Amino acid sequence: MDKLLSVEVYVGLCLALVLQTNYRLESGIGVGEIGLAVFTGCSLLAAIRGRREQAAGSEFPRVFVIYVLGGLSLSTAVTMLMGEVHQRGELGEWRDYAAYALSALFIWSLSRHRLNLERCSMAFLIAATLLVSYQYHYGGAEAWYATRFTGGAKNPNQLTLYAVCGLVLAVAFLRSPTLKCAAIAGCAAAGYLTRSDAFLATTAVIVASYVIAVAVPPRFFVPACACGSGLAALIWYSYSGVALDFLHQRWATADEGGLRMTLYANGFQAWTHSWWTLLVGNGAGVFSGEFGPFEGMEAHNTPIDTLTIGGVVGFVGLYWVSGRATLRAYANSQPLLFACTAGLLALSCFHFVGRHPIFWFTILVLDSLQRTPSVSAATAPSGPQRAPDRTALTTAPPLLGGC
Repeated sequence: MDKLLSVEVYVGLCLALVLQTNYRLESGIGVGEIGLAVFTGCSLLAAIRGRREQAAGSEFPRVFVIYVLGGLSLSTAVTMLMGEVHQRGELGEWRDYAAYALSALFIWSLSRHRLNLERCSMAFLIAATLLVSYQYHYGGAEAWYATRFTGGAKNPNQLTLYAVCGLVLAVAFLRSPTLKCAAIAGCAAAGYLTRSDAFLATTAVIVASYVIAVAVPPRFFVPACACGSGLAALIWYSYSGVALDFLHQRWATADEGGLRMTLYANGFQAWTHSWWTLLVGNGAGVFSGEFGPFEGMEAHNTPIDTLTIGGVVGFVGLYWVSGRATLRAYANSQPLLFACTAGLLALSCFHFVGRHPIFWFTILVLDSLQRTPSVSAATAPSGPQRAPDRTALTTAPPLLGGC
C-alpha cells in the first residue's frame, strides 16, 4: 500500500495527465500541471525550512534552475522592456516562462529528494497507457485531429513525443524481454496512430542508429564513420534521382505548402535579430510567424525555437546534456537505449519539446543512468548478475508529507 501511495507514483501520474491538453482549465493549465506544481511547491517549502539536501548525482537540474531563474528571466524582461516583440500569443511570454520554470523546478525537486526514477517511469508508463487507451476507445471526436489520433492532446505530435519518451524509459528500465517488447509495440502503435511524419522520421533514425550501434563497436566509431560516409556518397551518387524524388514528395506532404520552411526561416531571423538575441535569445515566448518573425508562432523545430528563446547559451545547454547522454549510452554498449535516445533528439527537430516536462524528465533519467554505473549496467544486455544497488536513486519521502 505504501508503494501504491508513494510520491513516485504520484509524479508518474501527473506526468501522464499533462498530455491531456484537451481537458485543461483556463489559461492552459491542467490537472497534471497543477499536480507537478504542488509537488514542486512542497519541495521549495522544504528547502526554505532548511531541510538538508542530499548530494545529487547530476548537476543538470541545478544548472537548469539557475539558467531559467537567472538567464532566461533576464532575457525575457529585457525583451519586454525593449518592446520589440509585438505579438506573443494568448498570454505572451510569461505563460511560456511559467512552463520552463515548472519543468526546471520539477526536475530539481526530483533530484533533491533522490526519488526512485525507475518507479516514477513505471508509474508514468502505466498511467499513460491507461489514459491513451481510454481516449482511443471512449475519447470520441476530441481524441482525434481529423484522422490522426491525439490521445487527449490538441496536437498529434504531443502524443508522438510521449510515445518516444515512453519508448526511451521502457528500454532504460524494463529488463523482462516480454515486457520490453510489449512496451515497444505499444509506443510504436501510439506513434503510428498519430499519422505523424515526425514519428516516421524518428523511427527511421532509431532503426538506423540501432544497426550502427550493433555493427560498429565504440572503439571503431571514427573509421566506421569515414567508411560509411564514403559508401553513403557512392549510393547517393548512384541513386540520387530516386532518393530526391522520394524526399521531395515526402517533404511536400509534411511541409504543408511551404509553411514549415517559412516558420524555420522566420524563426532564424528572430534569433539573429541583434547581438543580444544571438547570444541569449528573446526570452520565453514564440517568435516565428507565417509572414515574418515576431508573429507569435512556433517554428515547430526545437533547435530553432531554442535559439530564438535562449540563443546560443540555451541551445548549448539543451543539446550538450542530451547529446552527452546519447553518446555515453553508445560508449557503454547500450545499442537500443542509444538508438531510442537518438530518435528522441531527431523528433525534437520536427516539434518543439522545450515546454514539456516529460521531455526534461526523460533527459534527467538518461543523464542519471549514465552517471550511475549500478543502474546503467542494468540496462545493458548481459548474463546473470547481482541485483543493482538502487539507493543512489531512492530515499523517497512519503506522499507530499515529506516534501
